[in-house]
Amino acid sequence: MARSFDNQPWRHPFLTAKNIRDFRAYSEQVWQFATESQQRWHEPLDCAFYVNMAQNMNKWASMLSRHGVTSTLYTNPMDAHPFSNPAWEFFDGDISEWQELSESHRSDIYASMTKVPWKNIPLESQPFLESTTKFDHRDSYGYSRSDFFGFLADAPTLRYETLRRFPETLSYFNLVAEISRHKVCYAASNPVAAYASGIPYCAFSVGGDLQSDCGSSTDHGTQMVLAFAAARFLMLSNPHTLGHSRRLGLINGLYLPYPMDTGRYSPGYGRSRSEWVARAGDGLFVLVTSRVDAAVKGFDGDLIRELLQLLHREPRLRLVFTDWGENADLLRRELVAAGIATRALLLPAVGKERLIDYYRSCDLVLDQLVYGYYGATALEAASVGKPVLMFIRRDQYNPLYKGESAPLVNVSSTGVVPMLAELANKPEALIEIGESMRAWVLKHHGESKTAPLLLALLQLAASGDKLPSDLQNPLRAPITEEEEQYHNSCLVFTS
Repeated sequence: MARSFDNQPWRHPFLTAKNIRDFRAYSEQVWQFATESQQRWHEPLDCAFYVNMAQNMNKWASMLSRHGVTSTLYTNPMDAHPFSNPAWEFFDGDISEWQELSESHRSDIYASMTKVPWKNIPLESQPFLESTTKFDHRDSYGYSRSDFFGFLADAPTLRYETLRRFPETLSYFNLVAEISRHKVCYAASNPVAAYASGIPYCAFSVGGDLQSDCGSSTDHGTQMVLAFAAARFLMLSNPHTLGHSRRLGLINGLYLPYPMDTGRYSPGYGRSRSEWVARAGDGLFVLVTSRVDAAVKGFDGDLIRELLQLLHREPRLRLVFTDWGENADLLRRELVAAGIATRALLLPAVGKERLIDYYRSCDLVLDQLVYGYYGATALEAASVGKPVLMFIRRDQYNPLYKGESAPLVNVSSTGVVPMLAELANKPEALIEIGESMRAWVLKHHGESKTAPLLLALLQLAASGDKLPSDLQNPLRAPITEEEEQYHNSCLVFTS
């Protein structure tokens, strides 16, 4: 039997304005305690950052290294996607140019832009760890009991029993041992290696991990929920993660505004705009950097066709898509059918250095239209000072931001085309929105605020200090009958 969960997490009954406000208040109390506790910690922090999905850990390791942290970045050895390669963050080219680079050249790009060491510890068979003998003399591989214990002594905190409980993770032993040499770890997406290391760690959810992976009835699902539950803090940046936490029984959630590198992602001259104008003519350029898919981002066939038809009615509009996502082929076909390829550009996926230039070159960024929550795309665009058009659930964001949710243009999938038509001839209004977005990001997500806060929380995790007993954590409240009914309705069993 396989088990999965409903894909509408925004419906969770816990996501009321009061509960979200209370969670924000609780988080602020933890922030204050962590910040005040820093006076007792004099040793520099040595932190492992693990799983570079969406370049999150790359950004945060680089940010904290500027705040005195000894940072080392570890990539997931199972993830070979270019978007997760740390050098992608600093690459000023497209995917075809990337594929022509040698691995040493990519490493040189990374090393030239940051002082944070990057390690990719490959998976490796550990035969004597897999042995079922008692090591009375020597096993079939020639290892003795003293060899075995000596091997474990090199990583004294390592949870060997965890690796033996889930034998498929034994090949991660060298990675886990390497992580265990640090004081603390911050892991995204898949914190199993951090859990097995035995050192204090915090975790960050990127989306499907809590929604799907932790709900799986497989060993992987068991590993994942244990790893997220054992983290000192599960850093939450969007409201719906509270619903996942309630469903999974997690009580270690803590709100942390997504830390943005607001110095690197900043307003500036866009070199690419002149190239776009040469190909499509001058106008108002709308940039779509999110993957082209229907389930999460909302770019189904109907919306794609409506957007392309809008170009016929609004001659000033130009659309710029990056070519990735499950519906990218559909978009390509519709572009040909619409006969307006000169005013709708489909560009290859590009490294983040070039992507920053794309943000600077456009007039407006169009983001996701389904879930109602933003990720790095909207924050990156806002940090560069660009207006963002997307769907967000203000009823949940306002209590999380104490009434100051992002000043973006909020539309549903059915309202995006009329709104684009309205904005097509309002370039001055878009400039004002972009300026307000930049100011908002600096206030709530800027490095000067969020990097010291992340540092304080990681130091608190490393110290092992307990939180004050009088803090009221809303996630500890009993599950209500309404929540129980919702959790049951989410379960789908398939053979």
